[in-house]
Amino acid sequence: MASTEPNTHSEDSSSKTTISLQDYLNRLDNKGQFVIPDYQRGYVWGQRKKNEKEDSVTYLISTLAQSYQENKEIFLQGITVHEVEYTKEIVLVDGQQRTTFFYLLLKYLGYDGYLQIRYEIRRQSMTT
Repeated sequence: MASTEPNTHSEDSSSKTTISLQDYLNRLDNKGQFVIPDYQRGYVWGQRKKNEKEDSVTYLISTLAQSYQENKEIFLQGITVHEVEYTKEIVLVDGQQRTTFFYLLLKYLGYDGYLQIRYEIRRQSMTT
């Protein structure tokens, strides 16, 4: 199973742990949402850079498939979040690309568990 490494900072504690993707999603507690703040760049995974042979999505899907076949866990880099306990919102400080990727992948695969994501929009992004 894939794992994430969020740095969680809540009002009463600070911890650093490695958790499974399922545990990461369970932090929403069937009522919260992942929040992508307006200072985050837009989702760019899936766009291949000129000097690379494959894009991030293709690479990650290949890595996930190989890990599944070999029955190995993989580490997906750290995700830094701020959890708002009373609303169950998980504000992504770092890890927006990975979280959005898994949101899109799980929705595409028909995941029926609770999963919400909200993108805050910059004011200048709302005008044409």
